Amino acid sequence: MRTKKSFKYQFQEVWQSIGMLYLVQIGMRLLALLIASKIGGEYVTMNGMNMMSAMFMLIIGMCSFTESFQFLLQNGVSRKQILAGKMLVFAAGAGMCGVADTLLATVDQKLNGWGNIKFGGEILPLFYPEFLEQVSSVVRAIVSVALLSVVYALFAGAGYMVSIIWYRLNKIGRIIFAFGVPAVLWLVYPLADYFLFGGRSMIAIMNAIMKLSGLADGNPFYGLISGVIGLVILAGVSILLIRKTVVRREN
Repeated sequence: MRTKKSFKYQFQEVWQSIGMLYLVQIGMRLLALLIASKIGGEYVTMNGMNMMSAMFMLIIGMCSFTESFQFLLQNGVSRKQILAGKMLVFAAGAGMCGVADTLLATVDQKLNGWGNIKFGGEILPLFYPEFLEQVSSVVRAIVSVALLSVVYALFAGAGYMVSIIWYRLNKIGRIIFAFGVPAVLWLVYPLADYFLFGGRSMIAIMNAIMKLSGLADGNPFYGLISGVIGLVILAGVSILLIRKTVVRREN
């Protein structure tokens, strides 16, 4: 029952934000249609809607820990129940976004070529074109919802894990984390890889990502399986992080 309480409380933080996101996306499409109807000769293009949703879920994950954790923990909900409720929230939110983006992508396909407008940037056509040629529209829709839901849940889970780490750190630790992690990822590691390994480790990582995501074989089911495994790993790490986290006063 407390897990249900945890889910209901935390889901209130998410569903209205998701509604606002898609009102904005619909508004952007209507604006693009309006512009396309008024100009001639050149195309109006709109890309990256899936990435917008992914970034939104990442932000949701990063901004939804502190308040709900403190409130629920002080009201008798255990850390595991808080985390379980949050994982259910991410699953529901990611599923909502996956369904909405798949429906909007279907509308986009109908609108493509109307006037001077082009929509694009969907994950499936971009990364798995050969798969699409072999399946029906129903299978495509089902796979699209599943794949987008897993991707969005991964972004939310990663953001949530970062938010727990941030909450646990003191001021000095936060400064080191904020500047040190990007520095290692974008400066120290690339330079070390170049001078020590001749870029081979980066190539090996990219090859592994291509294989695990199914991009190398054009098979989105590899990406689904890898994504689910990634979600389990994120949940496990989050459990370890949250188990000894205490309510603290935020300055």
